[in-house]
Amino acid sequence: MDSASSSPGETVHQRKTTLRTFRFSEELTRALEAEAEEQGITLNAFVSSILTKHVEWDAKAAKFGYIPTYKPIFTWLLQASDDESLTRLGRTVLPAMWKEMASFWFQDSSEGRILDLLSMRSRYLPFIQSEVKREGRKCTIVTHHDLGPKWSVVLRNAFDELARASFHAQPTISVGETVVTVEFSVP
Repeated sequence: MDSASSSPGETVHQRKTTLRTFRFSEELTRALEAEAEEQGITLNAFVSSILTKHVEWDAKAAKFGYIPTYKPIFTWLLQASDDESLTRLGRTVLPAMWKEMASFWFQDSSEGRILDLLSMRSRYLPFIQSEVKREGRKCTIVTHHDLGPKWSVVLRNAFDELARASFHAQPTISVGETVVTVEFSVP
């Protein structure tokens, strides 16, 4: 099986690939083929995406301490928490975690790498999607999630702290039940 994969805008011919052969059970092969067909991609591209996710996210996330959890339990815990605790969580835990994750993933916890991490996380966590746009000194982060309005409280405070502490910037933040947008200019 050819292990080629490409990033958006990159063709297979631009990325150096290696030909490898793997043995899978017939049941696993049928299941992988069916899922690849559902997604409208080749089996090769599907298996490559699985392996890429493992290398870029799963293996590092497990070492970093991420644990899989049942979303209804997490959202229930959020709903049971008071806004003051959620504000503290956003201000203290998430910005520090993002910086530590950037250091762990990239061996670099600079502001740019923190933004790279927020973008990368969106590729692998289906319940939270962040778009990071950088235009000159202006930075915009739009995050959509399906964890309820209490998670928006956490994110609002996390992005406020991130912008002020890491970027030394005054953010403008808009908050909805499922979308948090932060804009700031880097001095």
